[in-house]
Amino acid sequence: MQIIMRSLEKKKNACAQDDVDAVLNKYLTKKEIGHIKHNHFAKGVLTIVVDSSAWLYQINLKKENLLVGLTEKNNQIKDLRFRLG
Repeated sequence: MQIIMRSLEKKKNACAQDDVDAVLNKYLTKKEIGHIKHNHFAKGVLTIVVDSSAWLYQINLKKENLLVGLTEKNNQIKDLRFRLG
């Protein structure tokens, strides 16, 4: 499962891949996590690519909880965006 890109790992004080995985596992089901293909981090925005519009909608409903959990682990994450891909 590809969850964190190299840019997050290179950033000073960036949270580890395990931290982000833990947050995603806490708020998303295994089925939802299976539909996340790739993500990207730049300028404080974590982008997660989802494989279908139905899953994009479902995961987007949990955005607020995910963002709170992620910002607790890493204060560099300012926003969370989902896109179809």
